[in-house]
Amino acid sequence: MRYPLLLLALAFSAGTASAAPMASNAPIVRASAHAEDLIHEGRQLLKQGKAKEAQALFEQAHKAAGQSPETRIWILRAWMDQDRLNDAFNEADKLRDAGIDIPGLDYLYGYGSFVKANKLMREGAGGTIGMAFGDAVSYLQVAIDRDETGFADAWVTLAHASWYTTELDRAEKAILKAVEHDPKSALVRSVQGEIYFSMFKDVVTNRTPAGETPDRTHAKTALASFSHAADLTPNDNASAAKQFAIWRQMGNVHAWMTDLPKAGECFAEALSWDPQMMDFNMMWQTMAPKGDLKMFNESLAAGLVGYKKRHGENGQGAAMLLWWLGYGQLTAKD
Repeated sequence: MRYPLLLLALAFSAGTASAAPMASNAPIVRASAHAEDLIHEGRQLLKQGKAKEAQALFEQAHKAAGQSPETRIWILRAWMDQDRLNDAFNEADKLRDAGIDIPGLDYLYGYGSFVKANKLMREGAGGTIGMAFGDAVSYLQVAIDRDETGFADAWVTLAHASWYTTELDRAEKAILKAVEHDPKSALVRSVQGEIYFSMFKDVVTNRTPAGETPDRTHAKTALASFSHAADLTPNDNASAAKQFAIWRQMGNVHAWMTDLPKAGECFAEALSWDPQMMDFNMMWQTMAPKGDLKMFNESLAAGLVGYKKRHGENGQGAAMLLWWLGYGQLTAKD
């Protein structure tokens, strides 16, 4: 199952929407060394999900750089992380219409398109989702081609967008670059896991002759990637949803490898984080393909023990786990 991973942001300086300083023949003012340091600090804050704090640094950089379009881009990027996507696009359009042509604008449109696609997906908007992901791929590829060093953090977004558009070859190339750029990012490792899981499913369904065992290389890479992601994600209740998603996907990989005992262990770990996120009907079908509920029930029981250790005896998810465990045990006796 594909799940969106939330992203980052953009804005303008001192609140003016005027594009007057951006005449089409205006020279591109390079950021000063001080401004570049501020931009670097702000980008680190964006990675930590601190868009408001990042914006403050970007605004300082914008002032220090003499209102440079290159620093303005990062203010707009911070807006995108603060649910100001349309505002950011409108201001980006003003820069473009004023004749500004820099890789940062391609980066901005690409990242914004990816944010838009995720928003549309959450809202169930339908057909326009694919168009938005396609725009993200196109713009981000151009931005990277024009300035790979300056926009290396776009590799993971390009990889993720390419995965959504099922361009797995492009996705694989991009995620390997993303890992090279930021190997200790839980987001990068999670996206890497998703891409290689999809590649393994393609091997199983389209590239393995009937009766033969599929090559498990991609599956092993997916598991290693998800394991890295789990290790890099905080081991606290605030990160329960992220840990659940990672461990659920590890369970799904093992299920595709037809290793149901391992799948059950991973599903149990996922349930210990947040059972309310689990699709129990799907888990039932996965863990009891021939109607034998033994492993399904064992996974639920292990998940319940782990959940109580993390959240206490009266955590909200305990009742749900108890209900499904009881239902599974009763059904197994029929």
